[in-house]
Amino acid sequence: MAELISWISYSPLVALLLLGAIAFITPPIFEQLRLPAVVGLLLLGSVFGPHGLGAFAGDSAMFNAFVEVGKYALMFLVALELDLSAFGKLPRTVIAFGLASAGLPLLGGAAIGHWALGLELVSAWVLGALLSSHTLLTYGLVQRLGVQRNRVVTATVGATVITDAIALFVLALCLIISGTQVLAAGGTSGGELISWELAEFGFYCLLMLVGLNLGGRFLLQRAGHREETQILVVLLAVALSFFISWTMGINSIFGAFLAGLAVNDALGAGVIKERTSLFGSALLVPVFYVVVGVSLDLDGLLLSLTENLGVTLQLLAVLLGGKFLAALCIRAVRSYSWAETFTMASLTFPQVATTLTAALVARQAGLLSSELFYSFMALVVITCSLGPLLVRRFAVSLIPQVDAEDAQGNQAATSPYPWAQKLSPQSEAEADDQLVKVLVPVHNPSTQANLLGFANLLAQRHQGVIIPFAIANARSRMDEPELLQALSRSQQLLNESVAQLGNESVLLEPLMRIDDNVPEGISRAAREKDVDVIVLGWSGLDLRSRLLGNVTSRVFSTAHCPVVVSRLLKPAADLKRILVPVKAATPESLRLIRLAQLIAQNNGASIKLLHVCDRSTPLPQIRHLEDSLTRALGQSLENDNLLFRTMIHREPDQAILKAAEGYDLLMLRSVRRRTAGGMTVSDTTTNVIRAFSQSIVLFGEPYQSSSHR
Repeated sequence: MAELISWISYSPLVALLLLGAIAFITPPIFEQLRLPAVVGLLLLGSVFGPHGLGAFAGDSAMFNAFVEVGKYALMFLVALELDLSAFGKLPRTVIAFGLASAGLPLLGGAAIGHWALGLELVSAWVLGALLSSHTLLTYGLVQRLGVQRNRVVTATVGATVITDAIALFVLALCLIISGTQVLAAGGTSGGELISWELAEFGFYCLLMLVGLNLGGRFLLQRAGHREETQILVVLLAVALSFFISWTMGINSIFGAFLAGLAVNDALGAGVIKERTSLFGSALLVPVFYVVVGVSLDLDGLLLSLTENLGVTLQLLAVLLGGKFLAALCIRAVRSYSWAETFTMASLTFPQVATTLTAALVARQAGLLSSELFYSFMALVVITCSLGPLLVRRFAVSLIPQVDAEDAQGNQAATSPYPWAQKLSPQSEAEADDQLVKVLVPVHNPSTQANLLGFANLLAQRHQGVIIPFAIANARSRMDEPELLQALSRSQQLLNESVAQLGNESVLLEPLMRIDDNVPEGISRAAREKDVDVIVLGWSGLDLRSRLLGNVTSRVFSTAHCPVVVSRLLKPAADLKRILVPVKAATPESLRLIRLAQLIAQNNGASIKLLHVCDRSTPLPQIRHLEDSLTRALGQSLENDNLLFRTMIHREPDQAILKAAEGYDLLMLRSVRRRTAGGMTVSDTTTNVIRAFSQSIVLFGEPYQSSSHR
């Protein structure tokens, strides 16, 4: 064992491979344990570091480089993923909560640091700055609960911009003042130095936010829609901001944050931002957390929870108290419910990205002692574990339930989208009046028949239109022999589609396009034809698709209408038993159920609605869910065609798989969000897809603006 550890420590390539393996394997394991992935990455980094097994040499050039690159990448991604549009939704609430959520812990931390811990003023303000920010670690949880559009969630997402900016700005000022104090001790006028440094820092911020933003917009306009060129523009902005920071002698994390804000505004919502965020979140950030863990001494972390427990508890009290008081202040003004208030506060408890990076910088600058640094590491571990528990406890109460109007069939109250009314009409008369258009990209002859059969199920009831769509992939030259072959193959696929559906009671509009970007070509064709739904084949959840995206995920992120991603292992007409897991009676869940009903009505199939919960779920809550579904669907949930069942289980994926035995089709709802490569598929859904051996359908609706970190 000792020889193996020694070999790893003296072989940079092997150490790098082990580092990547830890970063790749740890997150799913700790998520199964219901622990934040960052906790596992930090702990395992420490275990393999010089203070543990010694496999990693924490003072090597490679690890020092990873720390610097990781700090920059993390702060760039923090700013890139911030939702700047939240200011336009609830501007006053966002600004008020952002200032309160940052200001109260900032002042409390500075007071504790100066008067209770005896720190100098500069170090005390650094302490407060580290407590003022927050990380939206639990945003994925509120998204899975379907409450991401709740007003308190929107306000908290927007306030993240303010809290992060205040924390980094105060830290920057402290670093400037600390540096000028050193120079002033050598005989230089401290007042003049501070004035000059502050003026230089102000110019630097203006240059990064305005200059980089305008330059980025100009280059992106010149780049057009080519993704490769847009990615190069982003990389150029990153390199330029780093160079400017180094030239002006300003710590690179501020340049990274400002560059992320500038690029965020210049790019807007789009595929490039998704790819950049996904690549960084899946590779650079986990590696950075492991490398930070390598430099940690577990003994120091244990001391922060034993001998220095008083200091850690003081910091924790200031953090939790300040964030909760900020939520109480907003509650008094906006009349939020207690569930909304506790959810708002709980979302701001986790301290990860900004706090961790700023603590490293402050420690390197000598403004944070080792004891306080380890207290903040303990704070990261505690808040990352506490935040999800509290959000899961209180955010459940924010789940929107169906009201009485939905029970009367008011589709407008359930969905603002015209396509939702078309796909789930309330009567046969309405069905006759709705003309549904279904776009089916055809590419793989082995799956084409089942996809077209599924599309026929959606369109048949309405005597709708099916648009078999083929793309001939080409570059700039239209006389290439490869293009002629692609055109011939595409025409052959369309002819086969027409032959298959020629006898069905639907209209056919075969469509072929020449395009150099397949997913964007599909989305553009869907928009031009004003289709109501796109039916795609399932292309997997492998590592490449998660990091770089595939055709399915990229269509999913750019289309204007719902996308049905299907893995059909038998003809659509043979799908007789359908299972639909239901978390809550949200409008999104109801639209998935109505889609299942549409398939069942054409097939004569039966539907089972499955609600998985743990033992702590109150029985009245389950009954309320069943009553809400009964009113919304307008029929009993105890008949041969539609059943509702509850299963108590700790692991939702195992419960779904157990309940799905003997079913032909499993229908799941997927969520689009900016930071997950277009299609966000939870670990529960991923495990179900991999283990379920029958047909699966994922239903996703058009993207709604939101962000997290």
